[in-house]
Amino acid sequence: MTNPQTSPTLTTTQKILPFILMLTSLGLGILANYLLRVSSWGLNIPVLMAVFVISMIGITSWKRRQANEAQTSSPSVILLLSILIFALCFVVRASAFMQALNIFVIFVCLLLLSLRMSDKDFLNFSFEDIFLGSGRSLFLLPFAPLFLLIETKWSQLKFRGKDRASALFPLLRGLIIAIPIFIVFAMLFASSDAIFGQFFETLFSWNIDIDHLISHLISIAFLSYCFAALLRNTFLAPDWHSLNEEQATAANFLQLGVLELYIILGSLIVLFTSFLIVQFKYLFGGAERVLDTTLSYAEYGRSGFFELVTVAFFLNILLLILLWLSKNNNAAKNTFKLLASTIIILLFGVILSAYKRLSLYIDAYGLTEDRFYSMAFIFFLGMLMVFFLFKLFIKKSPSLASGYIIFGMLAVLNLVIINPDKQIATVNIEKSLNDMSSLDSNYLSYNLSNDAIPTVVNFHKNSSVTQATQNMDNLNTVLLNSIANPPEIKSWRSWNYGNWKAIQVLKDAPARDYGRSETAVDAIEKEAEEGVEEVRDIGESWVIPTDTRSE
Repeated sequence: MTNPQTSPTLTTTQKILPFILMLTSLGLGILANYLLRVSSWGLNIPVLMAVFVISMIGITSWKRRQANEAQTSSPSVILLLSILIFALCFVVRASAFMQALNIFVIFVCLLLLSLRMSDKDFLNFSFEDIFLGSGRSLFLLPFAPLFLLIETKWSQLKFRGKDRASALFPLLRGLIIAIPIFIVFAMLFASSDAIFGQFFETLFSWNIDIDHLISHLISIAFLSYCFAALLRNTFLAPDWHSLNEEQATAANFLQLGVLELYIILGSLIVLFTSFLIVQFKYLFGGAERVLDTTLSYAEYGRSGFFELVTVAFFLNILLLILLWLSKNNNAAKNTFKLLASTIIILLFGVILSAYKRLSLYIDAYGLTEDRFYSMAFIFFLGMLMVFFLFKLFIKKSPSLASGYIIFGMLAVLNLVIINPDKQIATVNIEKSLNDMSSLDSNYLSYNLSNDAIPTVVNFHKNSSVTQATQNMDNLNTVLLNSIANPPEIKSWRSWNYGNWKAIQVLKDAPARDYGRSETAVDAIEKEAEEGVEEVRDIGESWVIPTDTRSE
């Protein structure tokens, strides 16, 4: 007969998984401390994320092999793959802004991993699921490692096949016994042989910097704590079900009917239509129409651009809110589809107006990072609106929320591929060489990353001496500034493709005197021989003559 007083038997997962997560977190913390302690990040990010993903896959596989664990939620393959892809993207570009975007996408993926929904996968998340689940995960995050300590069944940790003594005590007992014995025998061997004694002394004569050691220990503790929080939220936080239709519906007094939708969206349709009618002659009239006004190119390009982008952004938010407030009423839902489709079509006209304004400004004054990313954001908003329009009539996966996240990832991935700093340098150099406008050498030298250097070198090689002399001098100044301040890769952890590529092309940069066939490196070395300043290897640091250095 079964004894009713017997406590429930713990599964293998309940006994061992918290301890495994703590050990994994400690290992990841030690690895992260080593990888991230460099002046600039590069290859260390994909290495760390690869080890993290492998750890996640290993723990998931182990869980699934245990009894009664086949149906539990597991990390999304899409999210794990996205973490690896954007960790690799971090290495591809040297631009600080692009690297920040990649880190942000990785953070979002890690946050989504911790949602642990038992009845939905990532492709079917709703906005309610993401907001509430993320809030829950962020709230639990600081306390998750403490829960791990509590959840670990220390008395249940056994070596396989042994019923007495936990796994921790034999390990500690073995170390306590082994360390003194090892020291005694090592000292005897060191005394018996002078060479071994010197080797032993070299091996263990550490000059320990206490402050440095404490810094490492604090860093390891913090990073291990972070990984423990993430792993615990992903594998041990209680599964929760997403909100059903009734729970995810707004309160009755907030729900909108047909009349309210006609008033809200109808008034906006009238406003958008009026704006586009006024804008029509400027959208299709060209430069002459702009100059007919009292505005200059710069004033017309600047005036209203960010306001129009803000209009597009907030309309997107408004449509999401109205969709939520009307989804429980079939008549209101159909009305919303009609009105939302109309206003989205009008919104494309507003986006076109913003694009036209910024294009005129770029044509007149060149391209900068702010203008490039603003243009990219316009296209991103347009993509979201197309997807929103698609989801109004097609209910297939992915959900609207998941689709927005996927489109955001694709937008960042597209930016990595097209290389923003290369595009900015190309537009500005081509503009200066074609229409004889002044090239801003300071902006190219000091505001763009090393991703732009290959473009500068390529134009410098292929430009003829007969082109605008001042612009060729400006282009040469950019090149010399790049040689004077070359990228440095001090460790494999800092290796970055953009920086590495810049180093390679600078080695073969063309000479300042276009009549000579030697490289700029050779030319500067010759000038240095005349007693100007020391010039060292391009892989380390170039110092150019004082008279050619940019002010």
